Amino acid sequence: MAKRIAAGRSDGAPAPIELLEGGSTKRSTKAAPANPAPATTTPSGPARVSLREAQRAITRARLIDGAMDVFAHTTYPAATVDEIAIAAGVGRATFYLHFRSKLDLLQSIMTDATPEILAYFERADSSFATGDTAGIEAWVSDGLSYFEQHRTLMFVLDEVLATERAEYTTLFNTTVEFSDCMPLLMSSWPTERRPEASARIRLMALLLNRTWLSSSGLTNDQLVKMLADICMKAVSPPT
Repeated sequence: MAKRIAAGRSDGAPAPIELLEGGSTKRSTKAAPANPAPATTTPSGPARVSLREAQRAITRARLIDGAMDVFAHTTYPAATVDEIAIAAGVGRATFYLHFRSKLDLLQSIMTDATPEILAYFERADSSFATGDTAGIEAWVSDGLSYFEQHRTLMFVLDEVLATERAEYTTLFNTTVEFSDCMPLLMSSWPTERRPEASARIRLMALLLNRTWLSSSGLTNDQLVKMLADICMKAVSPPT
């Protein structure tokens, strides 16, 4: 197990990352010289704040990467804050400088991913509105590729859904609906049935994810064509 490096070591090792993020150290009791030379190498004011914020961003990224490493080898419920901190190379206290809990960390990951996810649904709007089969198939294929690229996160979300339903709801507690990203498709539905259309789009997203998680026995091309056909029928406006 990795060990934290104590400040002030005689071997020249760097101070722990907590100190770089604003942790306090004891002040020297030695009197300052009467006419100290002007500092020329230590950043101050906005530069110092920027340096600290940059360090915080680096540490936050390390914690997220560390969490994903831990989640790749154990389940979300079994993973501990200590394991995540060790994987990130920081102390437990540093974890809590950035996140309140594992759920808070996972919520941060989902918040970061939200713009890309919403953009994904925006790209599909015209294809669904016009019945462009090739466009919908390409969209489905992109979605399956996204799940594969983020497979650890997908399995973590599945575990949260299975064991912590309230936490899962929290992760997707956003004011933006997928249907908000598909105005062309939504406008093709009668006004009184648009809540149904919005629900169908949510179910379509769930279908893509759950199908990827399951072992379908189909080739990727077969899976793409099947899902594209189901999705198109699911959200097509009533005739």
